[in-house]
Amino acid sequence: MNNKHIEIAKKLIEQSNNRIFTVISDSMSPLILKGDNIICNAVDIDKIKKYSLIAFHNDLHNKTVPTVHRVIKILKTTNGIALKTKGDLNSICDKTSVTRDSLIGVVSKITGDGKTISLDSCYGKTLSIFLYFISNFNNYFKFITSKLKILFMPEKEPDYKNNLQIIHQSILINTRDWTNTAKINIDLLKQFINKETEICDISFDGGYCEESFNFIRHGLKVDCNKISSFIPSDKKYDIVICSKVLNLAENKQKRQEIYGFIKQILKKDGYILLSYINKKNNFIVSLKRQIFSLSKIYNGPKKDDLIYNGFFVMKYLNGKNIKKELTDNDFLIEQRILSDNTVSLFLKLNLK
Repeated sequence: MNNKHIEIAKKLIEQSNNRIFTVISDSMSPLILKGDNIICNAVDIDKIKKYSLIAFHNDLHNKTVPTVHRVIKILKTTNGIALKTKGDLNSICDKTSVTRDSLIGVVSKITGDGKTISLDSCYGKTLSIFLYFISNFNNYFKFITSKLKILFMPEKEPDYKNNLQIIHQSILINTRDWTNTAKINIDLLKQFINKETEICDISFDGGYCEESFNFIRHGLKVDCNKISSFIPSDKKYDIVICSKVLNLAENKQKRQEIYGFIKQILKKDGYILLSYINKKNNFIVSLKRQIFSLSKIYNGPKKDDLIYNGFFVMKYLNGKNIKKELTDNDFLIEQRILSDNTVSLFLKLNLK
């Protein structure tokens, strides 16, 4: 074999270890932009260095769309090397670490829109790391600015435009809080439920909560009533499930409408399961709102209002006044359970 054939063989071997991908997101901008192509070389995970760009499968069950992010930490585990990664534009690290099984390779070249950057060259490596630290600084600056805005800038009051907005609010509530609470609520309800129990789930949108789905999966029948379009009937229920509802009411008057609705459909000896958010605001946030509320032009959230992603999750309601409000509306608290950031109440009608 002459030198020419040897060179061709080397190139073929080299190309067989290379893979080309087209980038479909801006998570690595400004170094890699959406639409750029990257050339990725297969390499052993032990040879990857910190700040390298790697391609990997984020989901081993779906290998159609690989992810390209930067290695920010190399971990030594009992199962071998694991790589902690992050997109330069992202403010947080990826949830899962890259292992030998999920690694595709290391990025060696970036091309697109008239540019070619070789990450094997001194210039390419320097530019890559420089842009990473610039992006990090920008992320920290945005983080600090957002915190200062929360602490010192007046807030606007989110609007209740329609029922769809209220549905969105229930979706935005911290999932972990409701999942843990649902487990407790299910255990609490089990002792009162059998095949003959008449159960009703009430909500703003007419959808079932997790507690109801649990009993449906076990073959029990659960009716669902939408508060806004309820048609009065003679049917009464042994148990009314009211989860992710009370804390989303727009005001005290709206909550009283919910209490009245429950009374219409509950049997005299029936029970109500009620859950609501029980978080506390940061002291500085509460103080800031209290100061701004002294101004007549301020229409934002009040001291005790809880906001999540721009939506109310509790308005004019907290643990201090809920007992009195329930008593005033003829409800008696049989049991109260505090779990993480939610409260579960098991109620009965207090008929005189």
